[in-house]
Amino acid sequence: MGKVVAVGFGLSKPEHVKQVAEWGADGAIVGSGINVLESNKVNLSLYYESLCPACRSFLVDELAAALFDPDKDLISITNLRLVPYGNAHVQAPNQTVVCQHGPDECYFNSIEACPIDLWSDVKQHFDLIHCIEKKLSDEGIQESKEQTWQSCCGELKMGPDGLGKCYSSGYEKQLILRNANETDDLVPPH
Repeated sequence: MGKVVAVGFGLSKPEHVKQVAEWGADGAIVGSGINVLESNKVNLSLYYESLCPACRSFLVDELAAALFDPDKDLISITNLRLVPYGNAHVQAPNQTVVCQHGPDECYFNSIEACPIDLWSDVKQHFDLIHCIEKKLSDEGIQESKEQTWQSCCGELKMGPDGLGKCYSSGYEKQLILRNANETDDLVPPH
């Protein structure tokens, strides 16, 4: 097997990453993470947890600014995957999910897993998750947990019914267990 080559430093525009791919690089180092180039796009998976101050700061401030800045348009060369679960763990025998920051974190991890599954458009589900996390950061949990994400749906002109149905049907638990398995299988572990 030949050497694997990943290029970094100075990759700030989509055309930079495309050029690196054309030169035959196997990956690009962006934001201190190594990403394999496929179809001239960088794969970026963010394993995070709601209500975590560091995760929230990265998602709301740094990631949003880096990927969605219209002058850079890095989202056009990025396959972004969000995986809400973080440092939670699943307890046997009934697969109860216990979250590091308590039951509210588990609730918002589930709420944020639903739009990722419901809407394949990354900009659409990222905008909603960004809004939820920003509200939680700026205002804390409003009168009710539901009001937090429902107000974001209203602001973004997204119907809240799909999210509500995903959560109330129990489908969100399947999504979180899938995220749990994926997170737990990371090598090296998170």
